[in-house]
Amino acid sequence: MNQKFEIPQVVKDSYPKLVNLILEAKSMNDEEKQYWFRILPVVQKNHVKKLFKILITEKKELEKIDMEYKQNLQKLQNSRQDFKMDSIKKKAKSRKKIEEEYEKNEELLEAEILKEIESMEE
Repeated sequence: MNQKFEIPQVVKDSYPKLVNLILEAKSMNDEEKQYWFRILPVVQKNHVKKLFKILITEKKELEKIDMEYKQNLQKLQNSRQDFKMDSIKKKAKSRKKIEEEYEKNEELLEAEILKEIESMEE
């Protein structure tokens, strides 16, 4: 990734963590990243510290958002799975009820047929 940027050796040597943070920064486009790589050798130390803090904060916030996203996605998948299970249980219950009614009707029909047969025999 850093092949598309010209990073002075002094910057690489002096600020290796900051270089990585700049490369990973989502809030900067490529031009802004290159700008920082060019000016870092002449920037005051307190400005470098501020940039470092900003980029660390950004990284932590993005990680936090990513974690929340993954947790919400997992909750959504779990609730979807629960919904499917509820749907399956409802369908099974409905089928069972239909089967029970069918069996009940079949028993009544059998009883009627038996009565007719018995009445014929008399």
